Parts: sequence; structure tokens; C-alpha cells
Amino acid sequence: MPHAGRMHGGPIPDTPDGTGFAFRDPLPGDAHHVRRIARSVIAEYGLPAEAAGSGGDVADINSSYLRRGGLFRIVTDAGGRMVGCGGLFPLTRETAEIRRMYLLPEARGRHLGRQLLDELLEGARTRGVRRVVLGTASVFREAIGLYRSAGFVPSDPPPGGRCDCYFGLDLVPADGAFSGAAMDILRFLKISERISTSGQPQAEQFAAIARQGFGTVINLAVPDSSNAIADEGSVVARAGMNYVNIPVAWEAPRVEQFLTFVSLMDGLGDQKIWVHCAMNMRVSCFFYLYHTEFGGMAENEARALMNRIWDPDSFPQWKQFIADVRARAGK
Repeated sequence: MPHAGRMHGGPIPDTPDGTGFAFRDPLPGDAHHVRRIARSVIAEYGLPAEAAGSGGDVADINSSYLRRGGLFRIVTDAGGRMVGCGGLFPLTRETAEIRRMYLLPEARGRHLGRQLLDELLEGARTRGVRRVVLGTASVFREAIGLYRSAGFVPSDPPPGGRCDCYFGLDLVPADGAFSGAAMDILRFLKISERISTSGQPQAEQFAAIARQGFGTVINLAVPDSSNAIADEGSVVARAGMNYVNIPVAWEAPRVEQFLTFVSLMDGLGDQKIWVHCAMNMRVSCFFYLYHTEFGGMAENEARALMNRIWDPDSFPQWKQFIADVRARAGK
């Protein structure tokens, strides 16, 4: 893997509020600011300056990334100042590497890391990339949690690699388990033949969901989520499905909402159900609890399923929510 010795994954914790920040394509002169951000984050975490690499790949972002068929995104604050970045660097026709993914402290905790990673992965999919890899440092615990939540798993280091952590993500499962329609839906995860989950579908995708035989859509996101669609209930109804919204606030999930979800799931019998939220994070946590507290699934199996999307233990409100549900269930 070329340049694998650089630390490409900086600290980018995930909470859903990107207000005042924006994403843009690179401009001439951005290289200096990308290097500045990399050096700042590397120093913040006590790593040697050489961990940021020479920066040769950002000296001319257009040549290094865009002309090779890759992608590079810049994150700016409300005043237009660069506060983060990330790139998708093609290695082969079907493999690409996440590089230069950093956010400065003032841009963290606002869901920007998740948005940036999703943009890079979506860019990989549209370019026909089948596998995305990255190398990072173990001190970047928040970033590693984000990568794992997106489905990245540990991988072997490349020859000559100097990072102490490597991860990979297969975008197209070898067994072809996902249908073509589902693969295009944000963060799709099939739970069973009856239940599928995802992040926010696009309006036109609900018709495809209906054609797969789903009868009910359950939405756990709040109506003003950043990627919500207007009047989703009407869109779903026009597609011929039932619609239920349980608006779970990201910062304050409530046990009563989970119990409503359990009653709803149990009441739908054998009907095929599509459950989504903004990023499949609320949903995967709800199903983790549903499986362990009411479905008889083993703890390790249910947690592994949830961890294909994310790990809520890094978020105090969700860790407490899990404890509260278990206390209510008497476990």
C-alpha cells in the first residue's frame, strides 16, 4: 500500500449537528492548510511530526487525487476557514485508501466526521471501488470507533507499513447478500428475511422498498434531522406502505420510546418491516436491545450486529440509555 506509513485517520467523534459547517471541493492553495491541520492533530495526540508524512500527495491535490479518479473534500467553518479534510486515494481499479482525514478540535462532536466518511465511501461506490482501506494510529480512539461503526474491520499491515492499526471495508459483499436496490440505500443492514434497516432512504427509494414486499416503514429519526425528507409519511403512503414515526432525540433517547418500538414490532406479526433513522445508529441500538432483552439473541451476536453500524459505548447518553432499558427489563 503506497504511503501506508502516514497516519491518515485523525480524531473525528460523531454526534449529529453540523450547523455552520460546510463541505467543498479542494481549491488551489489548500495544500498548506491541509498540512497545517495534519501537523496540528498529530502534535495534539503526542505523535512525532514525521507521522504526518511529507505531504507529497497534497502538494497538488488535483493531480494526486482527482485526476487519478479519487476524491478530496474540505470542511470549513461558518467563516470559510478550513477545519478538516479527507481524501479517497485510488490504489488499484477496485481498491482505494482513506487518507488525510482530520478534524480540528472545534469541528469535532458535530457529526462532521460521519458525514465526511460517508461522502468518501459514497464516492468510492460510485467509482466502482470494491474495497476501502486505511492506516491510522491507535491513539486516535475516537476515529477508530467511527471507522468500526461504518463497518471497517482490522486488516493485515501492508509491506513496509508504519502505522500500528490498519482497517478495511468491503463495499460489495462477496456473497452478493445485498440486493441492488438496498446497496444504494444509506447504511443498509439486513437483519432477517422480514426485517431490514438503514439510514435515511431517499424519497424515490421507498417505491423500491415497497416492491421488495415491505409493508411498514418505521422511522426513529426526528423530523428535523439533517437528511430528513419532507412529509415522509405521505411519500411512504404513496408507495403503498404503512408509516410510523417514533422521533428519538439523539441527545436524549427514552426508555418509553423503546418500549413503544417493542410493542409495534410485536404487533406487526409476519409483515416485512423496514426500520430506519438518519444514519442507522438509533435503529441498530434499538435492535440490539430488542434482540437481547426480548428476542433471545446471544449478547455477543447482537452486539456484533450493532457494531457493524457503530459502537454506542463512546456516547454517554446512549450508554446510559442501554443501562436504563436493561434496568426497566429487570436485568
